Amino acid sequence: MSPATPKVYVLMAVYNGEPWLLEQVQSVLNQEDVAVRLFISVDVSNDGSFAFCQRLAEENPEVEVLGYGERFGSATRNFSRLIAEVDTADADFVAFCDQDDIWDSDKLIRSIKALSKQGCSAVSSDVTAFWQDGRKRLIVKSQSQRKLDFVLEAAGPGSTYVLSRDVWSAYKSWLSERLIHELPPHDWLIYAFCRIYGYPWFILSESTVLYRQHEGNFLGANLGFRGRLARIESIRSGEFQKDVSRLEYLFGADFPISTTRFGLLKNCSQLRRKRSEAVIFALLCLVFW
Repeated sequence: MSPATPKVYVLMAVYNGEPWLLEQVQSVLNQEDVAVRLFISVDVSNDGSFAFCQRLAEENPEVEVLGYGERFGSATRNFSRLIAEVDTADADFVAFCDQDDIWDSDKLIRSIKALSKQGCSAVSSDVTAFWQDGRKRLIVKSQSQRKLDFVLEAAGPGSTYVLSRDVWSAYKSWLSERLIHELPPHDWLIYAFCRIYGYPWFILSESTVLYRQHEGNFLGANLGFRGRLARIESIRSGEFQKDVSRLEYLFGADFPISTTRFGLLKNCSQLRRKRSEAVIFALLCLVFW
């Protein structure tokens, strides 16, 4: 391994993931042209996830499993634990990892090269959704970024994120000073942090991850009619509004707009990367916000 080989720390949150862990972990540990260290936090599970991860750590010195026994209850809290507890001082880059995807073998090095070429602090990408029956579908997340898209959405699935050491250190320090029990989703929050504080973010217009679709997915790809219904229900029930309010609260005076109905409608064209979704959100905002 060359002394210049990038060191990437990968943070994986696990909950009842035993059926998919082997395939996912293999795709992480077999990344090309990078030195990977994998840190795993297992939420209290009903399957053999923790035992699998323990065996994995015993067999692979580049794998570390955090202490087991605390019930987090959500991927957001589990990732928050990883962010707080993993010492990333020696890492050149940090990446998030879900428990049930499959990474392209050059996912990390492609992302790192894009960071260098674009002069950015963080990168994400499109993904390819896939199903057990063999179907695949490209999920495009690389539409042109809008001035305020971070108010309502992440850059894409967190499993595509790769962040430079500088922005990661700044984010970790910032988050440690904010004592709030309920956070917005981790991938949405860190995207908002970068956009608000001027850390350039690039979204690759190519897929780097096979994004598994199954009943246990927390969010999945939100595809088709069912996906639209799920998004509408999250707004109708008020759950989405709670996350937006938490985001505004965390950034305080640095948050660029008011998240009242008027504030959102006034800036609606800048709140979603896809124009059609901006129009749909405006209609939902009028009815439910």
